Amino acid sequence: MDIAKVKKIGDELNEAFLAACQCRSNYELTVFNIGDHETPQRRYKQCLDELVRKVATIGRLELSIEELEDKISHRKEKGNEDTFEGRSIKRKRKQDEITLWETRLHIEGQLREFATLYHIYENMPHYTAEQIQQADGEYHKLRKTATAQRQIESGRGVDPELLRVLARQGIVEDNHSDKFNKFLTEVKHGQIPEVQAK
Repeated sequence: MDIAKVKKIGDELNEAFLAACQCRSNYELTVFNIGDHETPQRRYKQCLDELVRKVATIGRLELSIEELEDKISHRKEKGNEDTFEGRSIKRKRKQDEITLWETRLHIEGQLREFATLYHIYENMPHYTAEQIQQADGEYHKLRKTATAQRQIESGRGVDPELLRVLARQGIVEDNHSDKFNKFLTEVKHGQIPEVQAK
């Protein structure tokens, strides 16, 4: 396939590109980016963080489009001469046109993600910064405990650093981390360790 054919097919697919352009699906945004967090307060905060990034990204992309349109317009006037300089300006204009096309696709996907995130935001409980701070300890306990549970289920024991974090949160006693991991290792290898009565 030659370059001219790729360009022709690219032009034909432009509407399809625009219709399907979105980096993360609505499912990904809902289930993983927002829903992956253990508390409603943290889900709300994550949703707000995502929306802030979207607003900033869309704003920057809009400015990029304006700047590219200005450059293209300026270079159309300057790049008509059949000289080295004229041909160089024409090539730069074509590069800007490709970048503009790509940026328009990108902004379309960002607008779709924003719409999904805003829908999630409208349909979730809202919290103040103080309420989010108050719930943060519980969030981290749940998060670290879930991580420890996954490590236990994998049969490789709990990372000692994670056990120290859990100890700081009052979930486990720090001085038992080595015994605990030794116990898990013995169980994994089919040995039933003796449990000493206190």
